[in-house]
Amino acid sequence: MSRRIVLAAIGICATFVLSYFGVSSGLTGHVCTRTEERNFTRLVKHYRSCRTVVPCGLWDWGRCTSYYDCSTYSLAYDTLPVTVEYCCDGWSAGINATNTSSCDIPVCAVGCENNGDCIAPDTCKCQPPYHGFTCNETYDPCQNYEELTVGFERSTNNTNFTTNPKCDSLLLRTWYKIGHSPIFHLPTTCPGSPACGTTGPVWMNTTNTSIPEGDMITLEACVGSPDSCCESLLPVQIKNCTDFTVYYLSPTVACPQAYCFEVPPCVGCNITVCPDGYVAKDGNCEEKSL
Repeated sequence: MSRRIVLAAIGICATFVLSYFGVSSGLTGHVCTRTEERNFTRLVKHYRSCRTVVPCGLWDWGRCTSYYDCSTYSLAYDTLPVTVEYCCDGWSAGINATNTSSCDIPVCAVGCENNGDCIAPDTCKCQPPYHGFTCNETYDPCQNYEELTVGFERSTNNTNFTTNPKCDSLLLRTWYKIGHSPIFHLPTTCPGSPACGTTGPVWMNTTNTSIPEGDMITLEACVGSPDSCCESLLPVQIKNCTDFTVYYLSPTVACPQAYCFEVPPCVGCNITVCPDGYVAKDGNCEEKSL
């Protein structure tokens, strides 16, 4: 009986703690929660008073009635909702420097080939000349690309807050020629937040912007937020196609996150201010003829 009582007491404590505070796994990083139904044990007391006759009086010659607690106990089972922590989709846990589990290891479900690295959920950082979803493609992106139309809303000059921020989580994972002019490119300094029509601007954290003609490089882009210039990373491949540049862009992991671009101010306006070496024509900037 004593063992059952101890187990029941533990069940009561567990019921109280878990129902009020949830199940804490000690995870950090990309942690999500869900509600689950859990079974708990509690102790139930069945009150009862028993009567007995005991000796009493002078020299115990008399007989007296005495009452004592003869209650019994049983175990009852309850189902309660609790909050459970787990690593969000696309992340797994590893042991960090403080010996706690951190959900900071990205998972690429189909893997990264040809020495590619998984640096974000289902996002491979490929080593040239390989590219593609799993780093298994070698076709020339200068001959096969999509065109990504950009304007002032994606510009680093656009620092206006919007209630409908841009998001590239549904962006097709492929090569893009940015706009119709060679001057459109990803910025290499933190644009801050908000910028480029979003609160999570994606920019290139590098000073390596010189790419020889025909060459391809793989860099890491920073995903900003209102609290950080570089909250997470995305791989970006760039190829110099001589007359223009193409970028291999991956969809962002969450919203609102979107790619930023250095674009001439007032693109599409009647009056356009263009960088040195370019002239305004029909509201756009075009390279000066030699």
